[in-house]
Amino acid sequence: VKSRLAWRLEVFQIYTKNTFFPPGPVPTALPVTAIPATPTTAQTNTPLPPVQITVTPTATFPPLPTQAAMTSPPYEKQTPNNCGPATLSMALHMYGWEGKQSDISDLIKPVSGDRNVNPEELRYYVRTQAGWLNMEYRVGGNLELLKRLIAANYPVMIEGVTSLNPADALGPTDDLWAAHYILLTGYDDTAQEFTIQDSYHGPDLKVSYDKLEEEWRPFNNLYIVLYFPQFEEEVKTLLAS
Repeated sequence: VKSRLAWRLEVFQIYTKNTFFPPGPVPTALPVTAIPATPTTAQTNTPLPPVQITVTPTATFPPLPTQAAMTSPPYEKQTPNNCGPATLSMALHMYGWEGKQSDISDLIKPVSGDRNVNPEELRYYVRTQAGWLNMEYRVGGNLELLKRLIAANYPVMIEGVTSLNPADALGPTDDLWAAHYILLTGYDDTAQEFTIQDSYHGPDLKVSYDKLEEEWRPFNNLYIVLYFPQFEEEVKTLLAS
């Protein structure tokens, strides 16, 4: 009864609030201000000597195959506010795990109304409940890195934006914008698209490179990688600098 009714009550409350107090526009990024190449000291106003920086060369990788695909995990439809645990559950199944999303959410977000799961919470679950695996997350990813990991047989989770169904609108002014985790299991350069496992929209969906970049950028191009500890050096090489 609780699982069927609690989220509907929450939806009604938010819908009512948004009807009378519409949310404002989504904030946009501030413009970037360039920093002078040669700073000056406040005391003398004379140029500082140039700083010598040692740069470690980025690893050189062989050309990637034009396409790569992994066997898709069993699909798991998310319960309300549960895309993080559901997506992690699908990723873990690719490494032999046998649990389900509720095992994850019961630990890291036992309150169903908690609508946000941070990557460090997902990593906490893996490192404490699936210690035979390791998990890392980074920001500043790019399409080349995603394809490099997939080609090396590492599924990748990313956090981005998703468009909800019109029936899910929480008030007449809802822009149907939501933060969302997805799992990438393949890519195809010919079609210019990734294969994704989407706990909200469905399994084995296709998303274009351009659309993924656009929806990934608001979350600083966050990506999450699972791997067996014995392959840590390989993962470090793949992630490069």
